[in-house]
Amino acid sequence: MTENNNIQHLVEEYKTLRHEIDQNQRDNFNYLQLGLVLTGTLLGLAYSDFVKDQRWILVFIPCFILMPVSMLVAQRTRNTWIIGRYIEGFIEPQLGYKWEFVNYKRKTEAKKSGKVGGITSFVGSSMSSLIIIQILCPLLSLLALEKQEYIIYWLPLAISVLIMIIFQIKAIIDTNHPDQYAAETLKFAQEAGVAAQKDSKSNPSPTSREFQISLKCQHLDKK
Repeated sequence: MTENNNIQHLVEEYKTLRHEIDQNQRDNFNYLQLGLVLTGTLLGLAYSDFVKDQRWILVFIPCFILMPVSMLVAQRTRNTWIIGRYIEGFIEPQLGYKWEFVNYKRKTEAKKSGKVGGITSFVGSSMSSLIIIQILCPLLSLLALEKQEYIIYWLPLAISVLIMIIFQIKAIIDTNHPDQYAAETLKFAQEAGVAAQKDSKSNPSPTSREFQISLKCQHLDKK
């Protein structure tokens, strides 16, 4: 009876985590869509007849929209890889499932061989496109300066955009190395399982295992 309950619990946990992965992917698409729509709208407005002066400010604004978009995409992608490695290393072996293992292996081999569809190819290309737009916007803004004295306002903004771009490049690099999550996530999952067994002997609770895993995952996400 206990074994059946454990299997049922693992199945429900598997479904929940798979749903979270799907939600992360939908969020990434929505963030990118929103960021690009707002950027296109602002640039179209900046070069329309409705704007006569201060056009350079409107051209600059997309940088401060796309930066949080790209960071959110990177964060969601990183979270997806952590969940995937947890499923692969802790849940699937107990249930006999193979999908996360096969999917991760396929993408790893694709990345090594240089084929399209390698790890985070969508995220890498999407974030790279956002970064290119953020590089172009300050240049367009500089060309749109109505008065040379505005350069004292343009320069600090350009420096801040450069700093943001550096952070985004680092996020892309971190996201493109999911191997670092595999061993660490599995270690935390195994520790959570051991802690749950000890806890169930001293103070049985149906939520003790989830609580331990949640603490470990929160710790991993903060690193």
